[in-house]
Amino acid sequence: MVFNYCSRSSENLAFRYLYSQANIQLSTKDHDYLALPFTEYWIDSALQVSESDIAAVEERTRGQATSKLWLAERQWWMTASRFGEICKATHRGNKVKLCQSLVAPQRLNNKVLVHGKTF
Repeated sequence: MVFNYCSRSSENLAFRYLYSQANIQLSTKDHDYLALPFTEYWIDSALQVSESDIAAVEERTRGQATSKLWLAERQWWMTASRFGEICKATHRGNKVKLCQSLVAPQRLNNKVLVHGKTF
């Protein structure tokens, strides 16, 4: 958990330097005792959210952009427009750039957004 947090947020926690970054491809081969392949198990467990989980996250993230938890939760959301980009992707498009924009989107910061947050 700490490793993922450090790699996604670039927070400087001393613990992150004790071990190298996890290799997801190798970890999928290491978990052959599961009923499903590790990647499917991982996705299925991430998709199973109860009503109480939803209510708790909603309550803790009411500050939206001012809440670090909201930003962390938002990383896992996919909007319809982003899903459309994936469906419309062709072999001519830059797949690396598309993946990077999904995994590590850049934060928008322009005059209009600053004005909207201020007033």
